[in-house]
Amino acid sequence: MEIRKPNILELEEIMMHSPQALFEGTMGRVKPTDEKIKQLIEPLLEKGCYYLIATEDSKLMAGF
Repeated sequence: MEIRKPNILELEEIMMHSPQALFEGTMGRVKPTDEKIKQLIEPLLEKGCYYLIATEDSKLMAGF
């Protein structure tokens, strides 16, 4: 297993699953739109925050 920052395609996959992850993480209290997720996450990424991912055999491991 390798832990690293995601590439662009992997980051797009993370962003695609983020609304569902936030929904589940708030026990169904929040159901954000894709646009809202972008508004929340993009400023953080622009300031230098980043995701870490785990890959095995070059495949993103499910954790979302």
